[in-house]
Amino acid sequence: MRVRERAAVVLVAVVVPLLVWSVARLSGIDVQSIRRAEVPRSLPWHYVLIVAAIFSLLGWAKLAVLERWLPRHARAVWVISSLGAVSVALVRVVSWTDLSGVQRLVLALMAVAVAAVIVPLLPRGLGAAKR
Repeated sequence: MRVRERAAVVLVAVVVPLLVWSVARLSGIDVQSIRRAEVPRSLPWHYVLIVAAIFSLLGWAKLAVLERWLPRHARAVWVISSLGAVSVALVRVVSWTDLSGVQRLVLALMAVAVAAVIVPLLPRGLGAAKR
Protein backbone atom coordinates (compact mmCIF):
# COMPACT_ATOMS: atom_id res chain seq x y z
CA MET A 1 0.00 0.00 0.00
CA ARG A 2 2.88 2.37 0.67
CA VAL A 3 3.87 2.22 -3.00
CA ARG A 4 0.35 3.18 -4.09
CA GLU A 5 0.22 6.10 -1.69
CA ARG A 6 3.59 7.39 -2.81
CA ALA A 7 2.66 6.96 -6.47
CA ALA A 8 -0.45 9.04 -5.79
CA VAL A 9 1.72 11.76 -4.20
CA VAL A 10 3.98 11.77 -7.26
CA LEU A 11 0.93 12.04 -9.52
CA VAL A 12 -0.38 15.02 -7.56
CA ALA A 13 3.09 16.60 -7.64
CA VAL A 14 3.09 16.30 -11.43
CA VAL A 15 -0.40 17.79 -11.85
CA VAL A 16 0.07 20.80 -9.54
CA PRO A 17 2.76 22.61 -11.61
CA LEU A 18 0.65 21.95 -14.70
CA LEU A 19 -2.16 23.83 -12.97
CA VAL A 20 0.18 26.74 -12.25
CA TRP A 21 1.34 26.69 -15.89
CA SER A 22 -2.28 26.59 -17.12
CA VAL A 23 -3.35 29.53 -14.97
CA ALA A 24 -0.34 31.51 -16.20
CA ARG A 25 -1.12 30.72 -19.84
CA LEU A 26 -4.81 31.58 -19.38
CA SER A 27 -3.69 34.88 -17.82
CA GLY A 28 -1.73 35.70 -20.96
CA ILE A 29 1.73 34.95 -19.55
CA ASP A 30 4.11 33.26 -21.97
CA VAL A 31 5.93 30.91 -19.60
CA GLN A 32 9.54 30.75 -20.71
CA SER A 33 12.71 29.01 -19.64
CA ILE A 34 16.40 29.23 -20.44
CA ARG A 35 18.66 26.34 -21.32
CA ARG A 36 22.40 26.91 -21.11
CA ALA A 37 23.37 30.25 -22.67
CA GLU A 38 20.45 30.37 -25.09
CA VAL A 39 17.73 32.95 -25.42
CA PRO A 40 14.47 32.36 -23.50
CA ARG A 41 12.06 29.90 -25.12
CA SER A 42 8.42 29.14 -24.48
CA LEU A 43 7.94 26.31 -22.04
CA PRO A 44 5.44 23.74 -23.38
CA TRP A 45 3.13 21.90 -21.00
CA HIS A 46 4.75 18.53 -21.64
CA TYR A 47 8.13 19.86 -20.49
CA VAL A 48 6.51 20.91 -17.23
CA LEU A 49 5.03 17.41 -16.88
CA ILE A 50 8.31 15.64 -17.68
CA VAL A 51 10.46 17.76 -15.35
CA ALA A 52 7.97 17.46 -12.48
CA ALA A 53 7.76 13.69 -12.99
CA ILE A 54 11.54 13.24 -13.14
CA PHE A 55 12.22 15.25 -10.00
CA SER A 56 9.32 13.68 -8.11
CA LEU A 57 10.53 10.18 -8.99
CA LEU A 58 14.10 11.12 -8.07
CA GLY A 59 12.79 12.37 -4.74
CA TRP A 60 10.97 9.08 -4.18
CA ALA A 61 14.16 7.16 -4.99
CA LYS A 62 16.16 9.35 -2.61
CA LEU A 63 13.64 8.75 0.15
CA ALA A 64 13.72 4.98 -0.44
CA VAL A 65 17.53 4.98 -0.18
CA LEU A 66 17.41 7.08 2.99
CA GLU A 67 14.81 4.76 4.55
CA ARG A 68 16.99 1.80 3.74
CA TRP A 69 20.29 3.21 5.03
CA LEU A 70 19.17 5.70 7.71
CA PRO A 71 15.88 4.30 9.00
CA ARG A 72 15.79 6.40 12.17
CA HIS A 73 16.74 9.68 10.54
CA ALA A 74 15.42 9.25 7.01
CA ARG A 75 12.55 11.71 7.33
CA ALA A 76 14.69 14.49 8.83
CA VAL A 77 17.44 14.04 6.23
CA TRP A 78 14.76 13.90 3.53
CA VAL A 79 13.15 17.19 4.57
CA ILE A 80 16.42 19.07 5.01
CA SER A 81 17.97 17.88 1.75
CA SER A 82 14.74 18.44 -0.20
CA LEU A 83 14.34 21.98 1.09
CA GLY A 84 17.97 22.61 0.16
CA ALA A 85 17.34 21.37 -3.38
CA VAL A 86 14.28 23.61 -3.72
CA SER A 87 16.28 26.56 -2.44
CA VAL A 88 18.94 25.98 -5.09
CA ALA A 89 16.24 25.77 -7.77
CA LEU A 90 14.68 29.02 -6.59
CA VAL A 91 18.02 30.84 -6.55
CA ARG A 92 18.66 29.67 -10.09
CA VAL A 93 15.25 30.83 -11.31
CA VAL A 94 15.55 34.22 -9.63
CA SER A 95 19.00 34.76 -11.14
CA TRP A 96 17.74 34.49 -14.74
CA THR A 97 17.85 38.12 -15.80
CA ASP A 98 16.67 37.42 -19.37
CA LEU A 99 13.17 36.60 -18.08
CA SER A 100 10.63 39.08 -16.80
CA GLY A 101 9.76 39.14 -13.11
CA VAL A 102 6.38 37.55 -13.82
CA GLN A 103 7.94 34.71 -15.80
CA ARG A 104 10.43 34.07 -13.01
CA LEU A 105 7.57 34.14 -10.50
CA VAL A 106 5.63 31.51 -12.46
CA LEU A 107 8.70 29.24 -12.67
CA ALA A 108 9.33 29.70 -8.95
CA LEU A 109 5.69 28.92 -8.17
CA MET A 110 5.92 25.70 -10.18
CA ALA A 111 9.02 24.63 -8.22
CA VAL A 112 7.38 25.52 -4.90
CA ALA A 113 4.18 23.71 -5.94
CA VAL A 114 6.07 20.46 -6.52
CA ALA A 115 7.94 20.86 -3.23
CA ALA A 116 4.76 21.69 -1.32
CA VAL A 117 3.36 18.32 -2.33
CA ILE A 118 6.47 16.14 -2.32
CA VAL A 119 8.32 17.28 0.80
CA PRO A 120 5.58 16.83 3.43
CA LEU A 121 3.50 14.08 1.79
CA LEU A 122 5.96 11.64 0.23
CA PRO A 123 7.28 10.27 3.54
CA ARG A 124 3.73 9.76 4.86
CA GLY A 125 1.57 9.22 1.78
CA LEU A 126 -1.75 10.86 0.98
CA GLY A 127 -3.61 8.63 3.45
CA ALA A 128 -1.72 10.15 6.37
CA ALA A 129 -2.74 13.65 5.29
CA LYS A 130 -6.42 12.70 5.67
CA ARG A 131 -6.04 11.30 9.17
